Amino acid sequence: MSSPAVWGFFLLFRFLSSKLLAGHAIYISHY
Repeated sequence: MSSPAVWGFFLLFRFLSSKLLAGHAIYISHY
């Protein structure tokens, strides 16, 4: 399970999810 494609997809998912969570927190705190 340590193939580069799996790790790349996992890191991309982590990055996008954290970015969405940060944007949601900013949206909540702004309004």
